[in-house]
Amino acid sequence: MVGALLEMMDRNAKKVRGERPFEFSNIKTNQRLDKIVQFSEQQGMIRA
Repeated sequence: MVGALLEMMDRNAKKVRGERPFEFSNIKTNQRLDKIVQFSEQQGMIRA
């Protein structure tokens, strides 16, 4: 368990990525993993 501070991660991601998209996920529970897979498929990074 990492115990990351999501508020800090969000702030840093916005600072570094600007307008580019990002998504947080909990891989241990698959929470929001579907959003990452969907984006990767749409961008041609992986095949469905």
